[in-house]
Amino acid sequence: MKLDSELFTNLFYELKNLSLKNNIEFQLYLENGNFLFLEVQNQNLAKFETSTWTRGTLKLISEGIHASTTFENLEPKSIEKYYRLTFENLNFLKKNKIPNKFTKLQNPDSKNIETSTTTNISKCNEISFTDKVNLLLELETQTINANPLVHSSNLTAYIEIYTSERVLNSLGLDRSFEKKVYSMDLRPIIKNDKQIKRGRLTQSNFDFYKLNVEKFAITEVQNTVQQLNPQSIQSGSYPILIDREASPRILKMLESYFSAQAVDENTSLFQYKINEQVASNLLTIIDDPHTMDGTAYRPFDSEGTTSQKTILIENGILKNYLSNLEYSEKLNIPNTGHGTNKHGDSFISPTNLYIQAGHYPLNDLINHYPKFIYITKFIGPLHSTFKSSTGDFSIPCQGFLYVNGKSLYPVDQFIISGNILSLINKIVSVGNNYGIYHTDRWAPDLLFESMDIASKSEL
Repeated sequence: MKLDSELFTNLFYELKNLSLKNNIEFQLYLENGNFLFLEVQNQNLAKFETSTWTRGTLKLISEGIHASTTFENLEPKSIEKYYRLTFENLNFLKKNKIPNKFTKLQNPDSKNIETSTTTNISKCNEISFTDKVNLLLELETQTINANPLVHSSNLTAYIEIYTSERVLNSLGLDRSFEKKVYSMDLRPIIKNDKQIKRGRLTQSNFDFYKLNVEKFAITEVQNTVQQLNPQSIQSGSYPILIDREASPRILKMLESYFSAQAVDENTSLFQYKINEQVASNLLTIIDDPHTMDGTAYRPFDSEGTTSQKTILIENGILKNYLSNLEYSEKLNIPNTGHGTNKHGDSFISPTNLYIQAGHYPLNDLINHYPKFIYITKFIGPLHSTFKSSTGDFSIPCQGFLYVNGKSLYPVDQFIISGNILSLINKIVSVGNNYGIYHTDRWAPDLLFESMDIASKSEL
Protein backbone atom coordinates (compact mmCIF):
# COMPACT_ATOMS: atom_id res chain seq x y z
CA MET A 1 0.00 0.00 0.00
CA LYS A 2 1.61 3.25 -1.13
CA LEU A 3 1.41 5.87 1.63
CA ASP A 4 1.76 8.76 -0.85
CA SER A 5 -1.30 7.64 -2.80
CA GLU A 6 -4.18 9.96 -3.65
CA LEU A 7 -6.41 7.80 -1.44
CA PHE A 8 -4.57 8.84 1.74
CA THR A 9 -4.34 12.43 0.59
CA ASN A 10 -8.10 12.67 0.08
CA LEU A 11 -8.72 11.03 3.47
CA PHE A 12 -6.38 13.51 5.12
CA TYR A 13 -8.29 16.51 3.76
CA GLU A 14 -11.59 15.00 4.88
CA LEU A 15 -10.23 14.62 8.42
CA LYS A 16 -8.69 18.07 8.28
CA ASN A 17 -12.02 19.69 7.38
CA LEU A 18 -13.74 17.72 10.13
CA SER A 19 -11.11 18.89 12.63
CA LEU A 20 -11.48 22.53 11.61
CA LYS A 21 -15.22 22.34 12.29
CA ASN A 22 -14.49 21.05 15.80
CA ASN A 23 -11.59 23.46 16.43
CA ILE A 24 -9.17 20.55 16.73
CA GLU A 25 -5.59 20.12 15.54
CA PHE A 26 -4.47 16.67 14.47
CA GLN A 27 -1.49 14.67 13.25
CA LEU A 28 -1.51 11.44 11.27
CA TYR A 29 1.66 9.30 11.23
CA LEU A 30 1.69 6.29 8.89
CA GLU A 31 4.32 3.60 8.37
CA ASN A 32 4.43 0.40 6.39
CA GLY A 33 7.08 -1.99 5.20
CA ASN A 34 8.04 -5.50 4.20
CA PHE A 35 10.79 -7.92 5.12
CA LEU A 36 12.40 -10.67 3.06
CA PHE A 37 14.79 -13.33 4.37
CA LEU A 38 16.52 -15.94 2.18
CA GLU A 39 19.03 -18.57 3.26
CA VAL A 40 21.00 -21.11 1.23
CA GLN A 41 22.70 -24.29 2.42
CA ASN A 42 24.77 -26.63 0.26
CA GLN A 43 23.81 -24.69 -2.88
CA ASN A 44 20.08 -25.04 -2.23
CA LEU A 45 17.52 -22.52 -1.05
CA ALA A 46 16.92 -23.62 2.55
CA LYS A 47 14.70 -20.85 3.90
CA PHE A 48 12.32 -18.27 2.48
CA GLU A 49 10.49 -15.92 4.84
CA THR A 50 8.55 -12.76 4.15
CA SER A 51 6.39 -10.48 6.27
CA THR A 52 4.71 -7.10 6.04
CA TRP A 53 3.69 -4.56 8.64
CA THR A 54 1.58 -1.44 8.87
CA ARG A 55 1.41 1.03 11.73
CA GLY A 56 -0.26 4.32 12.31
CA THR A 57 -0.77 6.90 15.04
CA LEU A 58 -3.51 9.50 15.15
CA LYS A 59 -3.18 12.44 17.55
CA LEU A 60 -5.92 15.00 18.25
CA ILE A 61 -5.29 18.23 20.19
CA SER A 62 -7.70 20.72 21.73
CA GLU A 63 -7.39 23.25 24.56
CA GLY A 64 -3.95 22.01 25.54
CA ILE A 65 -5.03 18.38 25.84
CA HIS A 66 -4.33 15.57 23.40
CA ALA A 67 -5.59 12.06 22.79
CA SER A 68 -3.88 9.52 20.56
CA THR A 69 -4.61 6.12 19.09
CA THR A 70 -2.26 3.60 17.51
CA PHE A 71 -3.47 1.11 14.93
CA GLU A 72 -2.25 -1.47 12.43
CA ASN A 73 -4.99 -1.29 9.80
CA LEU A 74 -4.31 1.50 7.31
CA GLU A 75 -7.50 1.11 5.30
CA PRO A 76 -9.13 4.57 5.01
CA LYS A 77 -12.42 3.39 6.54
CA SER A 78 -10.56 2.02 9.55
CA ILE A 79 -8.67 5.29 10.01
CA GLU A 80 -11.97 7.15 9.98
CA LYS A 81 -13.19 4.83 12.76
CA TYR A 82 -10.02 5.46 14.79
CA TYR A 83 -10.55 9.19 14.34
CA ARG A 84 -14.04 8.98 15.87
CA LEU A 85 -12.77 6.88 18.81
CA THR A 86 -9.90 9.30 19.44
CA PHE A 87 -12.30 12.24 19.27
CA GLU A 88 -14.49 10.63 21.92
CA ASN A 89 -11.45 10.01 24.11
CA LEU A 90 -10.34 13.64 23.68
CA ASN A 91 -13.72 14.93 24.78
CA PHE A 92 -13.60 12.67 27.84
CA LEU A 93 -10.16 14.03 28.79
CA LYS A 94 -11.32 17.62 28.31
CA LYS A 95 -14.51 17.09 30.29
CA ASN A 96 -12.62 15.58 33.21
CA LYS A 97 -9.68 18.01 32.85
CA ILE A 98 -7.17 15.16 32.78
CA PRO A 99 -3.68 16.55 32.06
CA ASN A 100 -1.36 14.74 29.69
CA LYS A 101 1.87 15.19 27.82
CA PHE A 102 3.12 17.73 25.32
CA THR A 103 0.57 18.93 22.74
CA LYS A 104 2.46 20.72 19.98
CA LEU A 105 2.54 20.00 16.24
CA GLN A 106 5.30 20.77 13.76
CA ASN A 107 4.46 23.98 11.89
CA PRO A 108 5.41 23.81 8.19
CA ASP A 109 6.17 27.55 8.30
CA SER A 110 9.08 26.91 10.67
CA LYS A 111 12.62 27.29 9.40
CA ASN A 112 13.81 24.43 7.16
CA ILE A 113 10.37 22.75 7.11
CA GLU A 114 8.87 22.10 3.69
CA THR A 115 5.09 21.86 3.50
CA SER A 116 4.96 18.84 1.21
CA THR A 117 7.84 16.57 0.22
CA THR A 118 8.28 13.02 -1.03
CA THR A 119 11.71 11.40 -0.90
CA ASN A 120 12.89 8.07 -2.28
CA ILE A 121 16.56 7.53 -1.50
CA SER A 122 16.96 3.84 -2.41
CA LYS A 123 17.12 2.24 -5.80
CA CYS A 124 13.77 0.56 -5.14
CA ASN A 125 13.52 -1.02 -8.56
CA GLU A 126 12.50 -4.65 -8.43
CA ILE A 127 15.35 -7.14 -8.26
CA SER A 128 14.38 -10.57 -9.58
CA PHE A 129 14.06 -13.42 -7.12
CA THR A 130 16.54 -15.38 -9.20
CA ASP A 131 19.17 -12.64 -8.85
CA LYS A 132 18.77 -12.66 -5.07
CA VAL A 133 19.17 -16.43 -4.82
CA ASN A 134 22.13 -16.41 -7.22
CA LEU A 135 23.79 -13.78 -5.04
CA LEU A 136 23.60 -16.16 -2.08
CA LEU A 137 24.76 -19.18 -4.05
CA GLU A 138 27.80 -17.20 -5.17
CA LEU A 139 28.44 -16.01 -1.60
CA GLU A 140 28.39 -19.58 -0.28
CA THR A 141 30.73 -20.72 -3.07
CA GLN A 142 33.18 -17.86 -2.46
CA THR A 143 33.12 -18.59 1.29
CA ILE A 144 33.88 -22.30 0.90
CA ASN A 145 36.67 -21.59 -1.60
CA ALA A 146 38.24 -18.74 0.38
CA ASN A 147 40.41 -21.02 2.55
CA PRO A 148 40.99 -24.79 2.93
CA LEU A 149 40.13 -24.47 6.64
CA VAL A 150 36.56 -23.41 5.89
CA HIS A 151 34.39 -26.26 7.17
CA SER A 152 31.03 -24.80 6.19
CA SER A 153 28.88 -21.72 6.53
CA ASN A 154 26.57 -21.68 9.53
CA LEU A 155 24.51 -18.97 7.83
CA THR A 156 24.52 -17.51 4.33
CA ALA A 157 21.57 -15.15 4.18
CA TYR A 158 20.05 -12.31 2.21
CA ILE A 159 17.87 -9.73 3.98
CA GLU A 160 15.78 -7.02 2.34
CA ILE A 161 13.84 -4.40 4.29
CA TYR A 162 11.55 -1.82 2.71
CA THR A 163 10.04 0.98 4.82
CA SER A 164 7.78 3.91 4.00
CA GLU A 165 6.69 6.73 6.31
CA ARG A 166 4.30 9.65 5.97
CA VAL A 167 3.47 12.48 8.40
CA LEU A 168 0.52 14.83 7.87
CA ASN A 169 -0.98 17.41 10.20
CA SER A 170 -3.74 20.00 10.25
CA LEU A 171 -1.23 22.86 10.02
CA GLY A 172 -0.54 21.84 6.41
CA LEU A 173 2.47 19.54 6.83
CA ASP A 174 2.66 16.55 4.48
CA ARG A 175 5.96 14.70 4.19
CA SER A 176 6.77 11.17 3.09
CA PHE A 177 9.79 9.05 2.25
CA GLU A 178 10.67 5.46 1.45
CA LYS A 179 13.83 3.40 1.44
CA LYS A 180 14.97 -0.15 0.86
CA VAL A 181 18.07 -1.70 2.42
CA TYR A 182 19.73 -4.81 0.95
CA SER A 183 21.94 -6.92 3.23
CA MET A 184 24.01 -10.11 3.34
CA ASP A 185 24.75 -11.99 6.56
CA LEU A 186 27.64 -14.47 6.61
CA ARG A 187 28.72 -16.79 9.45
CA PRO A 188 31.58 -19.05 8.31
CA ILE A 189 32.78 -22.01 10.39
CA ILE A 190 36.57 -22.47 10.40
CA LYS A 191 38.04 -25.75 11.63
CA ASN A 192 41.50 -27.19 12.12
CA ASP A 193 42.67 -30.28 14.02
CA LYS A 194 42.47 -28.44 17.37
CA GLN A 195 39.42 -26.22 17.39
CA ILE A 196 36.49 -24.56 15.64
CA LYS A 197 36.01 -20.81 15.19
CA ARG A 198 32.83 -19.07 14.04
CA GLY A 199 32.78 -15.74 12.27
CA ARG A 200 30.01 -13.27 11.57
CA LEU A 201 29.80 -10.24 9.28
CA THR A 202 26.97 -8.21 7.75
CA GLN A 203 27.10 -6.01 4.64
CA SER A 204 24.32 -3.53 3.80
CA ASN A 205 23.70 -1.09 0.97
CA PHE A 206 20.92 0.98 -0.60
CA ASP A 207 21.97 -0.44 -3.98
CA PHE A 208 21.65 -4.20 -4.48
CA TYR A 209 24.32 -4.22 -7.17
CA LYS A 210 26.93 -2.76 -4.83
CA LEU A 211 26.88 -5.81 -2.56
CA ASN A 212 30.40 -7.20 -3.06
CA VAL A 213 30.24 -10.98 -2.64
CA GLU A 214 33.86 -12.01 -3.20
CA LYS A 215 35.52 -9.36 -1.04
CA PHE A 216 32.92 -9.85 1.67
CA ALA A 217 33.49 -13.61 1.89
CA ILE A 218 37.29 -13.40 1.81
CA THR A 219 37.38 -10.67 4.47
CA GLU A 220 35.40 -12.60 7.08
CA VAL A 221 37.04 -15.94 6.37
CA GLN A 222 40.51 -14.42 6.77
CA ASN A 223 39.50 -12.63 9.96
CA THR A 224 38.16 -15.87 11.45
CA VAL A 225 41.14 -18.02 10.39
CA GLN A 226 43.49 -15.60 12.17
CA GLN A 227 41.70 -16.33 15.45
CA LEU A 228 42.64 -20.03 15.42
CA ASN A 229 44.92 -21.37 18.17
CA PRO A 230 44.53 -18.49 20.62
CA GLN A 231 46.44 -18.27 23.87
CA SER A 232 45.47 -16.84 27.24
CA ILE A 233 46.84 -13.56 28.50
CA GLN A 234 47.89 -12.51 31.96
CA SER A 235 45.48 -10.23 33.82
CA GLY A 236 46.57 -6.62 34.22
CA SER A 237 46.38 -3.15 32.72
CA TYR A 238 47.28 -2.85 29.03
CA PRO A 239 47.15 -0.21 26.30
CA ILE A 240 44.27 -1.17 24.02
CA LEU A 241 43.70 -0.74 20.29
CA ILE A 242 40.09 -1.36 19.28
CA ASP A 243 39.64 -2.32 15.64
CA ARG A 244 37.37 -0.22 13.42
CA GLU A 245 34.93 -3.13 13.05
CA ALA A 246 34.56 -3.40 16.85
CA SER A 247 34.79 0.26 17.91
CA PRO A 248 31.11 1.10 17.12
CA ARG A 249 30.39 -0.67 20.44
CA ILE A 250 31.66 2.55 22.10
CA LEU A 251 28.89 4.51 20.36
CA LYS A 252 26.25 1.99 21.39
CA MET A 253 27.23 2.47 25.03
CA LEU A 254 27.12 6.27 24.75
CA GLU A 255 24.11 6.90 22.51
CA SER A 256 21.33 7.00 25.11
CA TYR A 257 23.15 9.78 27.01
CA PHE A 258 22.71 12.19 24.08
CA SER A 259 18.91 12.16 24.35
CA ALA A 260 17.32 15.35 25.68
CA GLN A 261 14.59 13.14 27.12
CA ALA A 262 17.22 11.21 29.12
CA VAL A 263 18.60 14.54 30.34
CA ASP A 264 15.14 15.66 31.48
CA GLU A 265 14.48 12.32 33.18
CA ASN A 266 17.86 12.25 35.01
CA THR A 267 19.11 9.13 33.21
CA SER A 268 21.88 10.72 31.10
CA LEU A 269 25.45 10.77 32.37
CA PHE A 270 25.88 13.88 30.20
CA GLN A 271 23.13 15.74 32.05
CA TYR A 272 23.59 19.52 31.93
CA LYS A 273 27.19 19.27 30.69
CA ILE A 274 26.82 21.28 27.48
CA ASN A 275 30.12 23.05 26.62
CA GLU A 276 31.99 20.99 29.20
CA GLN A 277 34.93 18.68 28.46
CA VAL A 278 33.55 15.14 28.72
CA ALA A 279 36.12 13.20 26.66
CA SER A 280 39.57 13.29 25.13
CA ASN A 281 40.07 16.26 22.80
CA LEU A 282 40.62 13.68 20.03
CA LEU A 283 36.99 12.55 20.16
CA THR A 284 34.29 14.03 17.91
CA ILE A 285 30.90 12.31 17.60
CA ILE A 286 28.33 13.28 14.95
CA ASP A 287 24.79 12.21 14.14
CA ASP A 288 24.00 12.64 10.45
CA PRO A 289 20.57 11.52 9.18
CA HIS A 290 21.35 12.68 5.63
CA THR A 291 24.51 10.73 4.83
CA MET A 292 24.14 7.80 2.45
CA ASP A 293 27.01 6.07 4.28
CA GLY A 294 24.58 4.76 6.89
CA THR A 295 21.37 2.77 6.68
CA ALA A 296 19.48 5.05 9.15
CA TYR A 297 19.05 7.80 6.54
CA ARG A 298 15.87 9.86 6.93
CA PRO A 299 14.94 13.36 5.76
CA PHE A 300 12.59 14.04 8.69
CA ASP A 301 11.50 12.52 11.98
CA SER A 302 8.17 11.06 13.10
CA GLU A 303 6.83 14.56 13.85
CA GLY A 304 7.68 15.88 10.39
CA THR A 305 10.65 17.96 11.57
CA THR A 306 13.63 18.05 9.22
CA SER A 307 16.29 15.84 10.81
CA GLN A 308 19.47 17.85 11.42
CA LYS A 309 23.10 16.82 11.21
CA THR A 310 24.20 17.35 14.81
CA ILE A 311 27.66 17.54 16.33
CA LEU A 312 27.27 15.93 19.75
CA ILE A 313 30.85 15.97 20.98
CA GLU A 314 33.48 18.15 19.33
CA ASN A 315 37.13 17.77 20.34
CA GLY A 316 35.95 16.24 23.61
CA ILE A 317 33.45 19.00 24.43
CA LEU A 318 29.74 18.17 24.67
CA LYS A 319 28.00 20.45 22.18
CA ASN A 320 24.41 19.28 21.73
CA TYR A 321 21.71 16.84 22.73
CA LEU A 322 19.37 15.10 20.32
CA SER A 323 15.82 16.42 20.67
CA ASN A 324 12.27 16.48 19.38
CA LEU A 325 9.44 19.02 19.65
CA GLU A 326 8.64 18.30 23.28
CA TYR A 327 12.11 18.26 24.78
CA SER A 328 13.52 21.08 22.67
CA GLU A 329 10.84 23.29 24.25
CA LYS A 330 11.27 21.82 27.74
CA LEU A 331 15.05 22.35 27.78
CA ASN A 332 15.05 25.44 25.55
CA ILE A 333 17.42 23.87 23.04
CA PRO A 334 17.29 23.49 19.23
CA ASN A 335 14.98 20.83 17.82
CA THR A 336 17.32 18.45 15.97
CA GLY A 337 14.48 16.40 14.44
CA HIS A 338 15.20 13.08 16.16
CA GLY A 339 11.68 12.16 17.25
CA THR A 340 10.72 8.50 16.89
CA ASN A 341 7.16 7.25 17.05
CA LYS A 342 6.56 4.37 19.44
CA HIS A 343 3.10 3.28 20.56
CA GLY A 344 1.67 6.73 19.96
CA ASP A 345 4.33 8.66 21.88
CA SER A 346 7.35 10.42 20.42
CA PHE A 347 10.71 9.40 21.80
CA ILE A 348 14.23 10.45 20.81
CA SER A 349 16.72 8.22 19.02
CA PRO A 350 19.88 8.73 16.95
CA THR A 351 20.13 8.05 13.23
CA ASN A 352 23.56 7.52 11.61
CA LEU A 353 25.95 7.93 14.53
CA TYR A 354 29.70 7.95 13.99
CA ILE A 355 33.06 8.97 15.44
CA GLN A 356 34.96 11.36 13.18
CA ALA A 357 38.10 9.79 11.72
CA GLY A 358 41.50 11.10 12.80
CA HIS A 359 44.80 11.45 10.95
CA TYR A 360 46.74 8.27 11.72
CA PRO A 361 46.97 5.09 9.62
CA LEU A 362 46.64 1.77 11.40
CA ASN A 363 50.40 1.09 11.22
CA ASP A 364 51.12 4.26 13.24
CA LEU A 365 48.70 3.14 15.95
CA ILE A 366 50.27 -0.33 16.04
CA ASN A 367 53.73 1.15 16.61
CA HIS A 368 52.64 3.64 19.30
CA TYR A 369 53.19 1.26 22.24
CA PRO A 370 55.79 -1.54 22.56
CA LYS A 371 53.15 -3.90 23.96
CA PHE A 372 49.37 -3.74 23.71
CA ILE A 373 46.24 -5.77 23.00
CA TYR A 374 44.44 -5.34 19.69
CA ILE A 375 40.73 -6.06 20.19
CA THR A 376 38.95 -7.24 17.04
CA LYS A 377 35.64 -8.43 18.48
CA PHE A 378 33.40 -7.85 21.50
CA ILE A 379 31.40 -10.90 22.54
CA GLY A 380 27.91 -10.86 24.01
CA PRO A 381 24.93 -8.51 23.75
CA LEU A 382 25.12 -4.94 25.01
CA HIS A 383 22.40 -5.31 27.67
CA SER A 384 24.33 -8.04 29.53
CA THR A 385 27.75 -6.39 29.38
CA PHE A 386 26.95 -2.71 30.03
CA LYS A 387 25.03 -0.86 32.78
CA SER A 388 23.80 2.41 31.31
CA SER A 389 22.78 3.90 34.68
CA THR A 390 26.42 3.96 35.83
CA GLY A 391 28.41 3.59 32.60
CA ASP A 392 30.18 0.48 33.91
CA PHE A 393 31.01 -2.33 31.49
CA SER A 394 32.50 -5.81 31.58
CA ILE A 395 32.85 -7.31 28.11
CA PRO A 396 34.37 -10.62 26.90
CA CYS A 397 36.69 -10.03 23.91
CA GLN A 398 39.00 -11.61 21.42
CA GLY A 399 41.97 -10.13 19.58
CA PHE A 400 45.77 -10.24 19.37
CA LEU A 401 48.77 -9.54 21.57
CA TYR A 402 51.20 -7.16 19.87
CA VAL A 403 54.85 -6.64 20.90
CA ASN A 404 57.16 -4.19 19.12
CA GLY A 405 54.74 -3.75 16.25
CA LYS A 406 54.28 -7.47 15.59
CA SER A 407 51.35 -9.75 16.32
CA LEU A 408 52.61 -12.56 18.58
CA TYR A 409 49.45 -14.65 18.74
CA PRO A 410 45.65 -14.41 18.94
CA VAL A 411 44.13 -14.09 22.42
CA ASP A 412 40.67 -14.78 23.73
CA GLN A 413 38.96 -15.73 26.98
CA PHE A 414 39.62 -12.29 28.49
CA ILE A 415 37.35 -9.58 29.81
CA ILE A 416 37.83 -5.82 29.67
CA SER A 417 36.17 -3.75 32.38
CA GLY A 418 35.85 -0.10 33.31
CA ASN A 419 33.57 2.90 32.92
CA ILE A 420 32.60 4.37 29.55
CA LEU A 421 33.09 8.01 30.66
CA SER A 422 36.57 7.20 31.94
CA LEU A 423 37.35 5.23 28.79
CA ILE A 424 36.57 8.05 26.33
CA ASN A 425 38.98 10.27 28.27
CA LYS A 426 41.81 7.79 27.68
CA ILE A 427 41.89 8.04 23.87
CA VAL A 428 45.45 8.75 22.71
CA SER A 429 45.05 8.32 18.95
CA VAL A 430 42.28 8.01 16.35
CA GLY A 431 42.66 6.13 13.08
CA ASN A 432 42.01 7.65 9.67
CA ASN A 433 39.79 4.92 8.18
CA TYR A 434 36.42 3.29 8.83
CA GLY A 435 35.39 -0.32 8.42
CA ILE A 436 33.84 -1.08 5.03
CA TYR A 437 30.93 -3.08 6.46
CA HIS A 438 28.73 -1.04 8.77
CA THR A 439 25.06 -0.13 9.13
CA ASP A 440 24.05 2.90 11.21
CA ARG A 441 27.00 3.07 13.66
CA TRP A 442 30.63 3.39 12.59
CA ALA A 443 33.98 4.45 14.00
CA PRO A 444 37.71 4.29 13.15
CA ASP A 445 40.42 2.37 14.99
CA LEU A 446 40.77 3.79 18.52
CA LEU A 447 43.89 3.61 20.70
CA PHE A 448 43.55 3.88 24.50
CA GLU A 449 46.32 4.40 27.01
CA SER A 450 45.20 1.59 29.32
CA MET A 451 42.35 -0.72 30.24
CA ASP A 452 41.91 -3.36 32.92
CA ILE A 453 41.89 -6.91 31.60
CA ALA A 454 41.00 -10.10 33.45
CA SER A 455 41.96 -13.46 31.99
CA LYS A 456 39.19 -16.05 32.32
CA SER A 457 41.87 -18.67 32.95
CA GLU A 458 42.75 -16.85 36.19
CA LEU A 459 39.18 -16.31 37.40
